[in-house]
Amino acid sequence: MDDLVISYHFVFPDEREETFTVRFDSETLTAKGDLPDPLPDWTGLDVHKCAHCPLNTDKHPACPLAARIVDVVTRFGEVLSYEEVEVTVETPERTVIKKRQLRMGSVH
Repeated sequence: MDDLVISYHFVFPDEREETFTVRFDSETLTAKGDLPDPLPDWTGLDVHKCAHCPLNTDKHPACPLAARIVDVVTRFGEVLSYEEVEVTVETPERTVIKKRQLRMGSVH
């Protein structure tokens, strides 16, 4: 079975563009692809660990989600959270295009 692929494309007011493509195993929904090496310290599992997280640092020294977003954080590090961008999200089933601020929680 093919991978599930989701693509996120951002167009900024200055016409700069950024695209991120995420691949998942279509049966397990496990994220695929290489992780940066070395990982930044902020990805450590014990750095702001979620209260409900069942993982332990013996088997998972880094938070799996934090490790997967290193590229996004690095490329968006200088962007202001209130900056409005055009975002296109493409999945096999649909494409959604919205103009939104970058801040978290602005998906209404």
